[in-house]
Amino acid sequence: MSRITPLSDERASDEVQRVYAYVKERYGKLPLPVSVSANHPEVFRAYIGYESLIVQARRLDKKLKALASVKVAALNGCPFCIDLGSAEVRDAGMSARVM
Repeated sequence: MSRITPLSDERASDEVQRVYAYVKERYGKLPLPVSVSANHPEVFRAYIGYESLIVQARRLDKKLKALASVKVAALNGCPFCIDLGSAEVRDAGMSARVM
């Protein structure tokens, strides 16, 4: 659990609710960093903008990008990010042995 209370759907602006809906549809749940950052509109927009650009990045090989994602998640100690990165590694056609 985080020290900062996540922003609930009920208290979220229309903009934040649209992002929440998209993220829930894409990942099946709302990651804590999204709902916590939503407490501050400028931080939220910057965070979502950053995440959107990472998803759109195409210059780096998909496999290398997936491996880098898992490494950063492991260094940060984010269990959700590790799970997400591991799924990206599998989607890129690699097995867990590579990690």
